[in-house]
Amino acid sequence: EKNQKLMEELKNLNDKLNSEDLFDKMEKFKQISKNQSRNLEQLVELTKRFYVSKKAEQVAEKLNKLAEKQEQLSNKDKENTQDKQEDINKDFDKIQEDLKNLKEENKTLKAPLDIPNDASKEKEVKNDLQKASEELSKKNSASAKPKQKSAAKKMKSMAEQMDAGMEGGEQEQMEEDVAMLRQILDNLLAYSLSQEDVMKQFRTMKLGSSAYTKNIKIQQNLKQQFRYVDDSLFALSLRNPKVAEDVTKEIGNVQYNIDKAIESLSDVQVPKGVSHQQYAVSSANKLADFLSDLLNNMQMSMSKPGSGKPKPGDGQGMQLPDIIQKQKGL
Repeated sequence: EKNQKLMEELKNLNDKLNSEDLFDKMEKFKQISKNQSRNLEQLVELTKRFYVSKKAEQVAEKLNKLAEKQEQLSNKDKENTQDKQEDINKDFDKIQEDLKNLKEENKTLKAPLDIPNDASKEKEVKNDLQKASEELSKKNSASAKPKQKSAAKKMKSMAEQMDAGMEGGEQEQMEEDVAMLRQILDNLLAYSLSQEDVMKQFRTMKLGSSAYTKNIKIQQNLKQQFRYVDDSLFALSLRNPKVAEDVTKEIGNVQYNIDKAIESLSDVQVPKGVSHQQYAVSSANKLADFLSDLLNNMQMSMSKPGSGKPKPGDGQGMQLPDIIQKQKGL
């Protein structure tokens, strides 16, 4: 009978251990799912940014080509007809539609790109094209030519504005990202040092100490402190493909271990709580290493002479290889 009771007690303990293990696995699975969801959200946003960026380059190229076509037509005599001018006018109408769609697509981004939009110049080009067509309908090519050349010059200017604005915007964005990353690293270091300090307090604290509850409160505040780091990094990741899955993974590890530390310490399971605190510190230090490397790479990219627009793989520009790599990862 005694053995039977011991066997039942052993079975109950095993069941308890198994259920705790299952619960722990479920918690980890929830964290992995959250990481994957964030990676997917980042991928969608980066792909949209890449599309808008490339669409803007494409529109600028179309403007340049149409400007060249208009210039060439203005230099011809017999071939400078109303029909050919109307073809150019229709092409510009399509470009205007592209610009309108581009503006709408850009608005959907969480951090829209800086795409110049000179509505007055657009209107001037439209007027020049219409007047050139009207003059050609009267077979008055001499009066049409100045309007054609004016339209060509303004279209070229629009293309240059778009290119310059995009390059300047990317450089400005990179500078903002570098400043933001420095701040994130400072906040992460502050969290890590505070986390180590409270961990030492729990290691040496006697059970029943009046400071015990106070230190649990400190640990809860540290959870909130790390959330600011997490939110800032996630915002950065939505426009910078270099904030990779490694970063998301370590953020998840810190959050998971902070939660488990609070749970364990609230149940007065001090050794288990301290162990989770240690894991949180280790993941925070790994995260700091990743971010320091990223910051150094971005600063090196910015310091390169004439590095207005980031080259593939450099800086924070939306690069197709980065995005494809993320898609493969998912």
